Amino acid sequence: MASVVDTSVKHFLSTMYGAPAITNAPGGMVGLLDACLVTGFGLRAVTSATVAGGVATVNFAVGAAQPPVVESVVLLSGAGTSALNGEQRVTASGSGFFRFNTNAADGPVSGMMEFKTASLGWSKVFSGTNLAAYK
Repeated sequence: MASVVDTSVKHFLSTMYGAPAITNAPGGMVGLLDACLVTGFGLRAVTSATVAGGVATVNFAVGAAQPPVVESVVLLSGAGTSALNGEQRVTASGSGFFRFNTNAADGPVSGMMEFKTASLGWSKVFSGTNLAAYK
């Protein structure tokens, strides 16, 4: 489901969990572009989630010291409550949790959830040795 807020503007920081790095090798930029433009990065499992008063709180253990950055966009999947799946803009975060606004009903959320920093939604239309083209 679509987020209750606009997620069309995204930003990336090199300090984000799982952020790709540029290597000084032929084709070294392709991995970074793939992650930011097409696939997203920093996949993590959710340990629990709950909704209260229009705000979802998501808890996680892996990389707890590097929560998603406030105003960044995450891609959440696997939630039993379909309104939570998809891109969500982070409104608050701290060690091992983040929050976002939602229209989902109050209560605990079931499912085998995971999240990552959302990509820009481009497609990779061509790839070759040390090169790629994106649309």
